[in-house]
Amino acid sequence: MLEFRRSINVSADLFVVRNLIGSILQGVGLAYLFPVLLVWFYPNQAEYVPYFAIPGMACILLGAWLSRHSSKVEDVNLRQAMIAAAFTWLFASFVSVVPFMNIAHMSFVDSYFESMSAWTGTGLTMMSHLSSYPKILLFWRAWMQWLGGIGIVLVALSILIRPGVAAARLYKAEARSERILPNLINTSKVIFEIYLVLTLVGTYLYYINGMNVFDALTHAMTGLGTGGMSTHDQSIGFFHSPAINAVTIFLMIMGAVNFTVHYRIFKSKSLKPFFDDIQVRYMFIFLIPAIAIIAYSLYQVGDSVGQALQGAVFHAVSAISCTGFQITSLSNYPEVAKFILAILMVIGGGAGSTAGGIKLIRVTLMYESLKWTIESAILPRGAVIKRKV
Repeated sequence: MLEFRRSINVSADLFVVRNLIGSILQGVGLAYLFPVLLVWFYPNQAEYVPYFAIPGMACILLGAWLSRHSSKVEDVNLRQAMIAAAFTWLFASFVSVVPFMNIAHMSFVDSYFESMSAWTGTGLTMMSHLSSYPKILLFWRAWMQWLGGIGIVLVALSILIRPGVAAARLYKAEARSERILPNLINTSKVIFEIYLVLTLVGTYLYYINGMNVFDALTHAMTGLGTGGMSTHDQSIGFFHSPAINAVTIFLMIMGAVNFTVHYRIFKSKSLKPFFDDIQVRYMFIFLIPAIAIIAYSLYQVGDSVGQALQGAVFHAVSAISCTGFQITSLSNYPEVAKFILAILMVIGGGAGSTAGGIKLIRVTLMYESLKWTIESAILPRGAVIKRKV
């Protein structure tokens, strides 16, 4: 026990963690200021600016004070980075309650729930009659989901934190392992750029298919970020448009795919890397039978073939990407369809994507491990089994 205590220097840990949290909180403060730009397009929202500008500046100043000795941080271990990353999510949600409390007049607990749900991309909400709220508040929810989808730490790596051990440890602490480029800071910037381009593409596709600019931007952000918070109580079903449904399916699939795959697609200008990726292949292996079962169950309860197929495809993709968008009320779905959707939500999207769940790569490894175990049992003792994913 004495040796264990000696191996952990609490004061050194606190010093490092404080500086890391301070650096990332400055990024949260900058994010807080971004919705203020919406006033340029909606001048009637100017009265709500203090609820973003004041907390944003306070976050920046607090972060700068906490990280004032960051230049003296010479080494960061994984334990310190994980603590900093965990507390960053808690603090980011905590400081984000101000607009909900002052604009939507929600209690602190409800506001904290809403901001935590947004930052983590969970998508559960305490708000109803969404169209009655100011656009700046609805944008704030979507903005948090967009940033949370890519990861607060990754955003900070892209903008604030200098290259080095701290950056590498923080990157790993947020459960990321992919390296698009050798340098982690450049990797973070490439991921951020791809994310931004896909969001703009999604916004354009929504706009040309009938959404107004505000709805197009917010739904592109929450669709690609796989958070699913909409600006309407009926979610995507509010628009009653097969074309908008198709755009949403595209964005949810893009959000559930590893960013390394996106980079290879952009670099090679070919879809081959998309279909070569094992997580993508397994995603469709799970989706195809799930869609068939859900569509058949919907057809059995009275939906037309077209309605059953459209609902099955949309909600299956929404489930496996953990987005949560809907085009109809799932409360009316047969129990078997709900069960299949629940399984897809547990599986989730690809590792290194914005999606939730236990991740496709883990399910893939479970299946491959089971296959290797069975092969080892039935093949001769000298047989060579290729173990590679």
